[in-house]
Amino acid sequence: MCTVTCLIRSNEIILTSNRDIPIKRPHSKPPKIYNFNSKNILFPLDPIGKGSWVGTNDTEIVCLLNHKGEEKGIESRGLLLRKILTHEIKLNDLESISKKYNPYKLIYLNNYEKKFYEITWNTKKLNLDKITDSLKIWSSNSIYNIDKIKKKADYFSANCNINCSSKDLLKFHLDSKNLLKDNFSQTTSITQIIHSDFISMHYKDLINQKDYDTIY
Repeated sequence: MCTVTCLIRSNEIILTSNRDIPIKRPHSKPPKIYNFNSKNILFPLDPIGKGSWVGTNDTEIVCLLNHKGEEKGIESRGLLLRKILTHEIKLNDLESISKKYNPYKLIYLNNYEKKFYEITWNTKKLNLDKITDSLKIWSSNSIYNIDKIKKKADYFSANCNINCSSKDLLKFHLDSKNLLKDNFSQTTSITQIIHSDFISMHYKDLINQKDYDTIY
């Protein structure tokens, strides 16, 4: 939920997300298909919040990054992601609904309607911006400062382009420069979602050194 890249092509979307969390936080559960609100969604489960930071249904991909700011939320941000994917919450409702959540940046990709948005909530205002770039990177400002975020973006531009494959993008996320490890936090997993002729999720568990591949 802390470093995310997205490649949007006419026939394919590839979103890849590194999860950076405090060392003491319980490790996430590997992905599987859940049914909520009569809708199937695929995501890795956060055992604390019971939601997720990244997931997909048959038409949409949603990814959430924690952002810094006043923390007065009463509900886990991971539940917001789950509720969007199950259509319990619509994008038009986010302005009022988000008052229950701490600051976030949410990446919303609707492959069926070809609607792609970057949504930012700072506990006071919600900004919804269209994603117009075919290739994009985001980093959580609750983990990385402005200088590190810029360096990540520059490194991404130097190493990735619109012709990259899913393996190329996964290799970028596995680069040591993109893996966090200090006394407080670490990168625990990498999740990659592909929407093309089929929908798939690749989950690389860096703690248990296991790979999971799930077809939606």
